Amino acid sequence: MINHGIQINVFHNAAVSGTGGSTASLDIAAFEGAIAIGVNARAGGTGTMTVTVEHSETGTGGWAAVPASALYALGTGQASAFPDVGTTAYSQKRGLQRQQLRRYVRVTFGGTGLSHNVACAVAYQPKYTEVE
Repeated sequence: MINHGIQINVFHNAAVSGTGGSTASLDIAAFEGAIAIGVNARAGGTGTMTVTVEHSETGTGGWAAVPASALYALGTGQASAFPDVGTTAYSQKRGLQRQQLRRYVRVTFGGTGLSHNVACAVAYQPKYTEVE
């Protein structure tokens, strides 16, 4: 039997400080259909933090921001990047146009003087999953 259920991976759930950092990369070669990324941050952080989705062919280098048209608001389907994170609680979700992506994806947090607690997760459908 084959199970095509939705799976969720947690990319990052930690403190982001200083000038930022990146999540671990995620290999999307075994995904099909829609991919959704959610980013949450607690209230009370310092500094303005940018949230950028990047992609790479190898997962070890050559990282670049995904095209603006590859990120979209889940409710409207319109192109929409992640807004910056400030000092209030933050919860944003975006979809990714899989056909515009390279094999590996990660989320990068940037800025100066940062001190934020961030969680990042991705929901996707695997190409197939064997179920006994």
